[in-house]
Amino acid sequence: MLNLKFLPVHFTIFLIFGISTGYYFDISMVILFTITFISIVALIYLNNKAKKSFKQPVLFTIFTAVIFFCIGIVSIQLQNPKNQKNHYLNNYTANKQIVAKIKKILKPSKIYLKYKAEVLQIDGKKTKGAVLLNIPKNHVRDTFKVDHQLLTFLPLQKIRTAL
Repeated sequence: MLNLKFLPVHFTIFLIFGISTGYYFDISMVILFTITFISIVALIYLNNKAKKSFKQPVLFTIFTAVIFFCIGIVSIQLQNPKNQKNHYLNNYTANKQIVAKIKKILKPSKIYLKYKAEVLQIDGKKTKGAVLLNIPKNHVRDTFKVDHQLLTFLPLQKIRTAL
């Protein structure tokens, strides 16, 4: 039986709710950090107050739950490429020079050789992020190896969704 009076269970549930909320909703990082900072300051104040009265205030538990909720949201939002300044999606426009490094050779299809590559630079600016390279078999004499670097001006395309 699950003991619901055990506080780490509550905090884990709020962390999961925060992760779910961060995945489905785009919340400003400024708002998140402000709420988290205010909650931490309130926790410090309530902790000092609780030391004097030997009783844990209910607000202490509420602010702790808010912090775990915010940690869940922040953990997802920091992984979002939109919030990463040097991610290639934030620096890419058509007809730019792209330098990519082959990271993994994938199973080829009947038409394409497939590679997973890391985008190193766009027009000389360091970037990060992974792309899937589909290279037609009839356009390549030799296959690429892991750690080969490619220079291209070809436009990037979104992966088509399954039918």
